[in-house]
Amino acid sequence: MKLENRRDAGQKLAERLKKMNLQEPMVVALPRGGVPLAYEIARAFGVNFEVLVVRKIGAPFQPEYGIGAMTEGGYYWIDKEAALAVGATEEEIQKIVEKEYRELTRRIELYRDGRSLSSVKGETVIVVDDGLATGVTARVACHYLKAQGAKKVILAVPVCSPRTANLLRAEIDEVICLEEPEFFRSVGQFYNDFTQTTDEEVIRLLGMREVKEVDISDGAGTSLPGSLMVPPAAKGMVIFAHGSGSSRLSPRNQQVARVLNEAGFGTLLFDLLTPSEAADRANVFDVPFLANRLVIATRWLKNWLKTQEKSKDLPIGYFGASTGGGAALWAAAELKNEIAAVVSRGGRPDMAIRRLPEVTAPTLLIVGGFDESVIQLNRQAMKYLSTSKLILIPEAGHVFEEPGKLEAVAKEAVAWFLEHLSKKTKSTDSVVRAIQTHAKAIQEPRDLHSLINEISKAKIVMLGEASHGTAEFYEWRRIISERLISEHGFNFIAVEGDWPPCFELNQFVTDHSGQDAREVLKEFKRWPTWMWANTEIIKLANWMRNHNLTQSTDKRAGFFGLDVYSLFESIDSILKQIDQISPVLAREAKFRYSCFEPFRRNELAYAKSLIQFPEGCEKQVLDNLQDLLKLRLDGMVKQGEVLFDVQQNARVVANAESYYRALVNADDQSWNIRDRHMTETLDQLLAHHGPNAKAIVWAHNTHVGDYRATDMIHNGQINIGGLAREKWGEENVALVGFGTYQGEVTASHSWDGPIETLPVPPAREDSYEFAFHKAAESLETEKLFLLLRNQGVRNEALAEVRGHRAIGVVYHPQYERRGNYVPTSLSSRYDAFIFIDKTTALTPLKQKFARKEIPETWPLGQ
Repeated sequence: MKLENRRDAGQKLAERLKKMNLQEPMVVALPRGGVPLAYEIARAFGVNFEVLVVRKIGAPFQPEYGIGAMTEGGYYWIDKEAALAVGATEEEIQKIVEKEYRELTRRIELYRDGRSLSSVKGETVIVVDDGLATGVTARVACHYLKAQGAKKVILAVPVCSPRTANLLRAEIDEVICLEEPEFFRSVGQFYNDFTQTTDEEVIRLLGMREVKEVDISDGAGTSLPGSLMVPPAAKGMVIFAHGSGSSRLSPRNQQVARVLNEAGFGTLLFDLLTPSEAADRANVFDVPFLANRLVIATRWLKNWLKTQEKSKDLPIGYFGASTGGGAALWAAAELKNEIAAVVSRGGRPDMAIRRLPEVTAPTLLIVGGFDESVIQLNRQAMKYLSTSKLILIPEAGHVFEEPGKLEAVAKEAVAWFLEHLSKKTKSTDSVVRAIQTHAKAIQEPRDLHSLINEISKAKIVMLGEASHGTAEFYEWRRIISERLISEHGFNFIAVEGDWPPCFELNQFVTDHSGQDAREVLKEFKRWPTWMWANTEIIKLANWMRNHNLTQSTDKRAGFFGLDVYSLFESIDSILKQIDQISPVLAREAKFRYSCFEPFRRNELAYAKSLIQFPEGCEKQVLDNLQDLLKLRLDGMVKQGEVLFDVQQNARVVANAESYYRALVNADDQSWNIRDRHMTETLDQLLAHHGPNAKAIVWAHNTHVGDYRATDMIHNGQINIGGLAREKWGEENVALVGFGTYQGEVTASHSWDGPIETLPVPPAREDSYEFAFHKAAESLETEKLFLLLRNQGVRNEALAEVRGHRAIGVVYHPQYERRGNYVPTSLSSRYDAFIFIDKTTALTPLKQKFARKEIPETWPLGQ
């Protein structure tokens, strides 16, 4: 069985559950993945659904590895065998429980405004999730509901591990599973689309549990029934104009309306004709009459919206079908600028031909590829419309009844309304003025004095970049880092790079091993090599080496890698050094790591093997890590450095194994594994350098800028910048972002592709980069910086959510306006921001690189 998406899974599960003749069951979703399924099941039963918040309890040093779960009311369960296997102490578990309880409380506040779950006492409860793998969270949820007095608990999932299902059937009243495949490796393998459900989607679906039935009066005694749906944080409203005499109950328009609702648009479906009027077929084709009814409905909706504080200013669009398409265009001409966009499905715009020149709303005409006569009518109509586009749905007839064709219509409608109907971004003027007021121009390095003085007060300074291939980003990060090291005593630089080659560079700058930085940088063999094998890093390495010559051994500034990819390189490094630390442990480590030998240093081959053998080498790497972390050496400093290197490589191996496991399962958590590893590595480096250590981090803006000030938080993603603020406190962390308006960049068109110099087109008009460009023009400078810690700045227009450019190692300039902008509250995301109006491409060193099939800077190469 292959499920299209969670909605499809919910519909299939609902069909199965309806056969059980359950009387008004209570439907409870496990967020976030179970919510779209519960929505469909609740609709099928004609009931509402609730959300029961459950949190997995992860291992102390491996959060993705679940050792238990907890739910509301502090109810939790720990798998003692799993906890014992990873060496988790009771104190460590208690700290994790407390942390997860805080997150659980936050989600209850987010999903239910803090109120308690509705009483389940005496109820038959259907617990819904998108799949069953380990069953940790489902087990705790079902036991909790039973403890709260539920008469019967039914766990319903579309796909599950047979082993887990059988275990739970011994504990839960009933387990319904549509598919129990023999070779189960992950839930995601059974979905074509397993995109992570966001908090935004959960809130939207919770808000869509009820459709409001309304009556629209024409002011002359006629009442027209309607169905109104306004999802939370709606982007706009769409009024439907049915054709051929159909009503608001038209299944095709209802299907399109539901897709629009899920995309964040409100909808009003109403009967344009009373039953007696519909009986007269002449009324069905009276477009002026139908358009007048649409105008009446529009006036009614606008008046209703004025009474709703959160949606009073929503823009309005029309979706018309058949003769309703003509009526929608006629009404749009009547109301002129009051209608923001129109979509016509198989419509008859020719029936409003004399009013078309008056239509100002952007109009999308969608016609079936087989509907030849209507295609011609729509093409003729385009001559009269000022802004229009015609889309033909291949192999579709007039009513789009062929499989998948109406879905295609809905997809095009959503895209059109997103482009033309969504609430407009606030004026750029206020943002430009705020930048002009607070920014300072940069002409030369000494102009950064106030910025460096401010950020130097932090324990950790993170320096971002909007791409991995811009010369100026590397140049100014180098200049800032040199001053932080030489003037403010920062101890090391930690970068978004692999630990083994970065440690080689560390040896070069601190122990003066090797004679030439260029030769040392050849150790960076993993694509994209230009990230660290470039001319700016040569300058930095040589400066650090010369600076360290004047420092005592314990005062020398180091260079380290934070990233997680170097599975085999880290194993090599461990096996190369471990004999001098512990010959006994060396033999055991070699035996355990031999688990990877069949894969011939190919991460993809290992990842694919997990499909049939999901246990993989996970236990072996965790056992090695535990044994190595137990070692303590009181000998020479040099030997202690070797142990530190070996232990960190062991952490890399463990987390890399977890990363590649998540990546091959199409699991978005691979991003989180990576950034948690970076945070853990930073923590280890600070501890290694002593209690007063100060760190500089170089990474992409998507890692450095606080995830809580972007849409990452809605996608369930975290990053090192946000985690650092949470762990060390905002006053101890300084996050500095970088941006550019236009120029060029070193990148590639494809993974493992050739290195290219690509153009960076001018930034979008609704972006922060555009606002900085306008401010820079007025200030007559090409470079400027902005301190954002000031509370006044944070409360100004710079707190507004706008697009913020992010370019990865894979880059397509022609498409960047659609996919390279992260919704961002700038003053919350960073403590400072450096803007360079026009940038140039980074100069890479010429060298061969190791080709890998797995994209290793996921997502978007950042």
